[in-house]
Amino acid sequence: MGEVWAAHDDGLDREVAIKILLADLDADTKLIARLRHEARTAGALQHPGITVVYDVGDHDGQPYFVMELLDGRDCGSLAAEHPDGLPLGLAADLMIQVADALAYAHDRGVVHRDIKPANLIRLNGGGVKICDFGIARYTEATTRLTVTGGALGTPAFMPPEQWRGENVDARTDLYSFGATLHTLLAGRPPFPGPSHHALMHQHLLIAPPHLHDLRPDLPAGLDGLLQRLLAKNPVDRPATAHEVRHTLQILLASAGDRVEPQVPDTTVRLSGGFMNPPEPVTALGKAPDLQRPVRRWSGRTALFGWLGGVALLAATLGIVGTGGGSGHGGGGKGKPITIGYIPWDEDIAVTQLWKTELEKRGYQVTLRQVDAGPLFAGLGQGDIDLFLDAWLPSTHADYYNKYKNKIEDIGTWYDNATLQLAVPKDDPANSVADLKGQSSRYQGRIVGIEPGAGEMKIVKNKVMPAYGLGDYKLVASSTAAMLAELNRSIQSHQPIAVTLWKPHWAYARFPIKPLADPRNAFGNGDAIHTLGRGGFAKDFPQLNGWLKKFTMSDAQLSLLEDQVVNKYKGKEAQGVAEWEKQNPAIVKKLTS
Repeated sequence: MGEVWAAHDDGLDREVAIKILLADLDADTKLIARLRHEARTAGALQHPGITVVYDVGDHDGQPYFVMELLDGRDCGSLAAEHPDGLPLGLAADLMIQVADALAYAHDRGVVHRDIKPANLIRLNGGGVKICDFGIARYTEATTRLTVTGGALGTPAFMPPEQWRGENVDARTDLYSFGATLHTLLAGRPPFPGPSHHALMHQHLLIAPPHLHDLRPDLPAGLDGLLQRLLAKNPVDRPATAHEVRHTLQILLASAGDRVEPQVPDTTVRLSGGFMNPPEPVTALGKAPDLQRPVRRWSGRTALFGWLGGVALLAATLGIVGTGGGSGHGGGGKGKPITIGYIPWDEDIAVTQLWKTELEKRGYQVTLRQVDAGPLFAGLGQGDIDLFLDAWLPSTHADYYNKYKNKIEDIGTWYDNATLQLAVPKDDPANSVADLKGQSSRYQGRIVGIEPGAGEMKIVKNKVMPAYGLGDYKLVASSTAAMLAELNRSIQSHQPIAVTLWKPHWAYARFPIKPLADPRNAFGNGDAIHTLGRGGFAKDFPQLNGWLKKFTMSDAQLSLLEDQVVNKYKGKEAQGVAEWEKQNPAIVKKLTS
């Protein structure tokens, strides 16, 4: 059992929520100390989709957590109002943001363990926050819940490995993500129970229902994604939350739904009223003087209470930061700068490179991961200072044209962004035309990525007809699955043809080559531009000069991506440092 209180932190003059865990005081003290450390680690997560844990303490032996105070409602209550399922656009808006937040946490080695609708808060500004990072495992240990007396997670959303008491990892969260997505779209969890033991049997042994049978209006591929997410064996689930997010966006795009996550307000205002006024907290590290709990909770119910329409958690920042207008002249010397980026491999890699170099020179760098639409809006509004991965003139044209009068195009740093087919480097084919009549060599297939991806449509509708490849089957899968298949074929020296693009780290990792496209079936490629907000050159003259001269070759960029996104995933600064050791000349040129 536990209680959640609304409170005021006098020291920092802010509203907070305090969760008091009514733990088993006989629990192992070393275990509790370790779990407190884990909660503090989770509290270090800085992402617009994750509720911040400010502090962890105890009062008379009772542990408590101090958290943000959110203005919104939990997705469990939202789903309850839609017994036939939420509209596709709304559910997608929520879960794309959740996948983005999970990807961020998983990249840093933090697993949630209790993803469910009640732990997802939809803010009144349109954003979504995941609650209870770092707290779920603490609750498991200190309340001594068992599989027979109360679940270690939430029964309707627990994967088989959690029921069996096995170790959990990021794929555990993906199963619960799938059960949550199913609940939002179908109006009920994938397995109905009705009892605790019935739920255990269903999650362990029964195949999940097909969502398309319940919601024939949804894209057929969405059912396939859910079947993978709800796979009994973790190895059969998607590899990462990044993949899930991307797949979900692609499927929705292919269905004709323009679904783009809404941007929560930069500062979410607390609204509504507390039936009981917040009680003061003299210091976050000291015992709070609390007299009235808002709501009790148990392991079987939502962990956070609600009162007067105000969620007992909280948002301080939205997706975009406040770095705009912060510079006055050249050089770093403590000058703040906000760099926005989208979760594309080359953008992550190059953004981390510039973050490293700017911090060496005294800049205070804040990174903001957002989708393309909100990112361009942030540039246009001056909330984001810099974006390093604008694909122009085609891919990002709609966004750029909307805000181009408020954005500065600093320059192009990579001019070979293209779509292509790729084969092993020792393959006799050098052109897409060389594939004609050779389908038996490649097992009659071209291994593709997500079914709704733009490249898949181009290959199917333009490339294959242009080169007479009707005897091939374009196999839809996912980017991760395609790369895994490519790796297996390389290791076994088997021919393979895959859909790929440049820039991509695969060209540094594998001995492969792109196939020439003499008929220009893929169309003209893009260049990658650096964009600044209005007034960027005036406010950051020295940095603007550095960025104008910045360029990277295929080899340099592919290696940087491989180091940052793969080899040192979650430890990006180490990946940048390793790459800089191997490329001292370009590092010297960056800021010369």
